[in-house]
Amino acid sequence: MAFLRFSRDKHGYEHFYLLESMGRAHNSRTQILYWFRSPPAVRVGRSPFSDSIKRALEERYPGVVFNWRQIETTSIPPPAADVEPWRERRKAERAAKQAARAEAEANAAAAEAPAASELEGETPGAMESAAKDERLRAAGPPETGRAGARRRRRRRDGSKKV
Repeated sequence: MAFLRFSRDKHGYEHFYLLESMGRAHNSRTQILYWFRSPPAVRVGRSPFSDSIKRALEERYPGVVFNWRQIETTSIPPPAADVEPWRERRKAERAAKQAARAEAEANAAAAEAPAASELEGETPGAMESAAKDERLRAAGPPETGRAGARRRRRRRDGSKKV
């Protein structure tokens, strides 16, 4: 005899499983006959067990007894009240990340732009050299050895490519 099992995942999606018990009581296994997944609290769209689905299941599994009245009246528990909706949580996390990123960019821009009092009396050439010095300090020490050098490749005929 077929029976319905219902579950809800962490995102709120509803899963309807139509199962059949196989074997003896102490040695029984269940087989999934049909599985239907639906977004949470859907009021439109098709039902998990439409007439065409019922007919197809009965044709596919002729040895299984389907009590459709009992299957369709199986109670489905409401979503837990204490579970935070995941979409709202994700939106809040995304907004917090964007705000932190914008703040970090603003701080970086403020740190790069020298104060007006520092620029007074300096010539444009001095400002350019100061900016170049700042870029060099930010880049770090120059690389030494082969790590920074370009690799030369040999061609298939054995000559070097320059």
